[in-house]
Amino acid sequence: MLPILLLTCGLIWILVLSQQINRKGFLVLIIWLFIAPLISTIIKQAVSEPAPEEPVMAEMQPSAPAKKVVLTESTTRLRDFTEPTRLLFGLFFVLFLLNMLLKKNPLSYLGKYNRTEMYMGLFSIFLIVNATLMSKRPLYGLRTVCDAFIIPFIGYFLARRLVTNEGQLQKFVKIIGYMSTYVITIALIERMSHQELIYRISGPFPTPNTLYAVLAVSFFIILAELNNKEIRLKSNFISFSVFRKCVLYLTPLVILLTLGRGNWVGFLLGLGAFIFMARKLTKFSTKVLAFGLLLLFASVMIIALPSLLPDDLVNKRVGNIQNINARLGAWFLIINEGFNHTVLGMGIHNLRYLLAETNFSSWSGHIVVTAHNSFLAITAELGITGLLMYSIVILSMLWAGMYQYRRGIDLQAKWRGIAVVSILIAYLTPAMFANTVYIDVPLHHVYAYAYAGAIVGVYKQRRLIARPRPSWSLGEKPGAAPRRALAEIT
Repeated sequence: MLPILLLTCGLIWILVLSQQINRKGFLVLIIWLFIAPLISTIIKQAVSEPAPEEPVMAEMQPSAPAKKVVLTESTTRLRDFTEPTRLLFGLFFVLFLLNMLLKKNPLSYLGKYNRTEMYMGLFSIFLIVNATLMSKRPLYGLRTVCDAFIIPFIGYFLARRLVTNEGQLQKFVKIIGYMSTYVITIALIERMSHQELIYRISGPFPTPNTLYAVLAVSFFIILAELNNKEIRLKSNFISFSVFRKCVLYLTPLVILLTLGRGNWVGFLLGLGAFIFMARKLTKFSTKVLAFGLLLLFASVMIIALPSLLPDDLVNKRVGNIQNINARLGAWFLIINEGFNHTVLGMGIHNLRYLLAETNFSSWSGHIVVTAHNSFLAITAELGITGLLMYSIVILSMLWAGMYQYRRGIDLQAKWRGIAVVSILIAYLTPAMFANTVYIDVPLHHVYAYAYAGAIVGVYKQRRLIARPRPSWSLGEKPGAAPRRALAEIT
């Protein structure tokens, strides 16, 4: 009865959303980015069903005998089809394709794609073919491909077309600030409601890594607007500076409480890249102050942190030698397997079968469920072809940020270019220590891609306005048209 009721409500909402998307696509996008963390959690809880019993891949002690873990095909559940971000962004994309086909010359729209979108499209086709033909669980592979790659790519695609001017970009930034504030509040309440020392907060998201990815993106977006006077003047009931301070001051604390080593390293590297690139945009006194504060912070952390960390936290989380050894063993196994499938890989999501059937007790470890390195997993499952295609997509986005940093039309454009580069560093660094790229929670990836698309969309339009196309025809010299017009007048 519940599926029928949800299907009926879904059809009604699809009609309503389709009309609003065609009329006010930008408004629908930013409203969803604001409410997505809460609505996604509520919907998942509402349609949650008891999962069928499946052999659990539990951690094994070094002394425990090796066990053979048999993986069975899991039943597809209702909640697998009710991911709201996937459904909404998919509806956006379908409506765009329909509008394109209804035009007189639909092929003319192909010229409106930039290189990054072309690379994303080719990589998406490769992923779909790989999941369909090579994965042992095609449906699960397609869901992972869709949520981890295709939906974030569509987020870039939509933001580039819907965020086209400075006013819309400022609204986009404000929405990110408002969303981050309530996410931080929920995360801190969650931490205070648990007595356990080793408790990894996740806020309204299913995993701590998703919480980190969203807040790290928000932090650098807000940090890039620190000197933007326009966004501070255009405030309504509560000044945006309140939300800005909340995000900038509390985000590092929340990331620390996720207890993720990769998250800590990624955030520090992203912040270091931001400070390093910002040195050319700040005054000398500001540089000295920032450098002094950075050295002071580093000194305090090096001296005080070892004595402040509890022994249980160090032994069970930070310095778990057994876990580290097991991951090293898994990496060597994955590298060896990758050499056997060099070009196209072994098929997406097939590593879990290899890892689940391998005991790493010889490495003083346990059974490892995932690769704990997204780039190794991509290389093994998608081959060198998949790794190169994904790298080209990321490098293309990185180049767009560097272009704004070096050749931005104003100072704020340069700050936002720095933010794009820092976000990519902070987003991808944890992927070297965990399977964060493969997380099938679209919100884990969407915010980073949407911001990059918004920056490209806004400054592409501003470049077109700032540099109007010359009036002379093809083949004429630049001065020919003005001289001809002057001759006709005289």
